Amino acid sequence: MIGWLVMAALADPVDLNAATVDELAALPGMGTIKARALAEWRAENGRCTEVDDLLAAPGIGPATVRGFNGAATCGDGTPPPLEAAVHPPPPVRRSDRVDLNRDGLEGLQRLPGVTEARARDIIDDRERNGGFTRCEDAVRIDGIGPASIAAWGDRCTTP
Repeated sequence: MIGWLVMAALADPVDLNAATVDELAALPGMGTIKARALAEWRAENGRCTEVDDLLAAPGIGPATVRGFNGAATCGDGTPPPLEAAVHPPPPVRRSDRVDLNRDGLEGLQRLPGVTEARARDIIDDRERNGGFTRCEDAVRIDGIGPASIAAWGDRCTTP
């Protein structure tokens, strides 16, 4: 830990006028989103002359500027061209919705408060009495009341 602090203290400060988005993101208190916003601001507004100039940039406040703690300066470097942001495709997410009429034991247990035993009760009830018209119909099962239905919220469905 001490070795890292010594290395950080000896490192040259990052020139905010010449730093890439990745270099900006590595500064304390930054990150990729703030760094990208700062690079876009820099492209529109030009070079900074002092670090406090960054307070005009979106997402950069006094705490962020103080956090640089000498690790950044407004040098005489030239900003690199701003590359187009590449956004990864959105993650494929498994549906959080649970179908009372079709889901099995594991699926039904994704509903808040539904244990394996309660999921078996739901399956047994729908086999004996037919499917559910709406989630609120599950109150016909012992141990499931209005509070349980409310906890399920919009995760429960009966298409």
